[in-house]
Amino acid sequence: MSTLSLEEAKDWLRDRVDDGARCPCCQQFAKVYRRKINSGMARALIQCYLIGRGQYVHATELGSHETAQLQWWGLLEEQPAKRPDGGRTGWWRITPLGEDWMRGKARVPKYVAIYDGKLMAPPHGDWWGIREAVGTKFDLDDLMAGL
Repeated sequence: MSTLSLEEAKDWLRDRVDDGARCPCCQQFAKVYRRKINSGMARALIQCYLIGRGQYVHATELGSHETAQLQWWGLLEEQPAKRPDGGRTGWWRITPLGEDWMRGKARVPKYVAIYDGKLMAPPHGDWWGIREAVGTKFDLDDLMAGL
């Protein structure tokens, strides 16, 4: 690639980030990931409700390595405290929206877009209830598909 200004590099990467590309400046792989709630996440949300009853529960008790992903829909919230080393504590609790979704009283976007560990605006499209999510397994191809 020829020498680019920073603005040109940003524009170049912005055009490719949905499918994924290496940043021309730092070589970090940059991609927008499309996340969908699956049955493991729904099960973890229910476990959080049953175990925690509104209190924080450690992720190891929730039976899914994808528990933290539920934050993108506002269904779980992380305890604001940090570990002494600055890392995350791993404690989560169900939100009012999470409880409504679990009880079938609310729907959330089927997909959310995540870039660099941050939520982008949810894409337009289908909204899901818990019943749709419970029947859905994790699908790597779906996660890796471009927006």
